[in-house]
Amino acid sequence: MIPACTGFVFWGFWEGAHWRPDSALFRKDWSEKRNLAAYRDLVFKEWWIDETGKTKEYGEFALRAFKGTYRSTVGARERTVEIETDKKIVEIEM
Repeated sequence: MIPACTGFVFWGFWEGAHWRPDSALFRKDWSEKRNLAAYRDLVFKEWWIDETGKTKEYGEFALRAFKGTYRSTVGARERTVEIETDKKIVEIEM
């Protein structure tokens, strides 16, 4: 699934000080509302990528990822990579 948005803007998060209290993530007593659970599920479960694995015998490792910034570590080598393309396959050489 590809996210249909590029980011989130929160104009407030607490019902007690929000100009649209129904949109707040927390009630006045600081208990969490359902929209906070939906946000967490999307961002930290469905869209979050935390992959580990082993390369194939010829050194290839494949994963499904969205556009964004990724930190890749292979052995002692670490590299930060920015993926900003609509290509279906992106190759990153270490």
